[in-house]
Amino acid sequence: DRVLGRPAQEQVGGGFELPTIATAAEVPAALNHVLQAAAAGTINSEDAVRIAGVLDLTRRSIESAEFDARLQRVEEQQGLAPLRLA
Repeated sequence: DRVLGRPAQEQVGGGFELPTIATAAEVPAALNHVLQAAAAGTINSEDAVRIAGVLDLTRRSIESAEFDARLQRVEEQQGLAPLRLA
């Protein structure tokens, strides 16, 4: 609830739940779920925009972690030491 900027007792549309998101590839389906809920009136457009923003942040975080993991594998395969910032 704090993510949506409202007190804990004020909830987003009754019965609305996001699917679990473990990969960036799952975010478009979750966004579609949000759009469908907004179109059906389950959530209001303001909540839909806020949730979409959280989903975008989630996608970027997942992509960043996935990229870092891929880069580490390439560095290991090439025998390169990862950069360490002081």
